[in-house]
Amino acid sequence: AVVSTQSTGEKTKNSSLTAFALRPPPRNKYTPVSLSRPLKMKLRTLVTKLESFAPTKHAESWDNVGLLLESSSSPAVKKVLTTIDLTEPVLEEAKSKQCSMILSYHPPIFSSFKRLTQDNAKSRIIINCVVSGISIYSPHTAWDSRNNGVNDWIVNCLSYKRKLPITPALIDGAPSTTCVICLITGP
Repeated sequence: AVVSTQSTGEKTKNSSLTAFALRPPPRNKYTPVSLSRPLKMKLRTLVTKLESFAPTKHAESWDNVGLLLESSSSPAVKKVLTTIDLTEPVLEEAKSKQCSMILSYHPPIFSSFKRLTQDNAKSRIIINCVVSGISIYSPHTAWDSRNNGVNDWIVNCLSYKRKLPITPALIDGAPSTTCVICLITGP
């Protein structure tokens, strides 16, 4: 999905993604704010908001999360494309929609690069993002471990008696749900 700070939301059939308008919160519940021009948010401000939702310190130690690529040419973000995996077609869609940031659930940079060449897709994606001025943020296990995060969202689709964390841990005083086992209720 493309999260846009423009005043209109458009539907797109490409990659079965949907573009949404991001509207600022109303000044109070009775006085909505109207948008007469696109809004921008500083990249660092957006990263701070993402990390306040799910701090990267709660991610698994083996994971690579947070701001993975910071564009020097786009200090302000107008549009963010969200995706599960950053592939070359997804990157082309982000470019065609003039997104200045991609929020990729799975980190496109996971292991170290020894070189960036056009020989493989991962390198081409990173090179293309740098050249195109697109930043990359990946929340992965930080969003998994968050209470009411990704795993809770998935588990809530099931009918279960009880869910148990595979590796019990406390995050901000509450049990983490990075990986859970569900005891299913059934017919």
